[in-house]
Amino acid sequence: GAMVFGDLDDPESDVSKVYKKASELSPDRLKDLLLPGAPNGIGPAVRYLGLPKPIIGGSVILSDTDECAGGVDVAVVDKASGDIVVQTKTNAFGDFMMEVDYGGTYIVKVEYDGYETEEFEFKVEGDVDLGEIRMSRTHK
Repeated sequence: GAMVFGDLDDPESDVSKVYKKASELSPDRLKDLLLPGAPNGIGPAVRYLGLPKPIIGGSVILSDTDECAGGVDVAVVDKASGDIVVQTKTNAFGDFMMEVDYGGTYIVKVEYDGYETEEFEFKVEGDVDLGEIRMSRTHK
């Protein structure tokens, strides 16, 4: 890819045209384009197009059998709205990976019939490895 410089306030600048085209093609990804300068708000605003999103991943193990848990439901829920952002099932090795947006606060829910639901809350500032998640049988 090439770097494009310019003034976003000038509709004739190359960077303004690229940003406009990106916003038309993928308006839902605009929040991924702006990475602010220093934490105090001072510094350059840099916009990146086409960057990968952070990944949340982990492995699920059934505690009672010590085996990998394939087919486990894993959902990422936006803490503020309660909406499911993305969901998947673990593969045959009990592994899962999902992309999320930077800066959000999420709850990961791991659910499997006959086992206690596991929940993890975190703020995304980069990739998140939840490691080994051990699920315990429900008590009846």
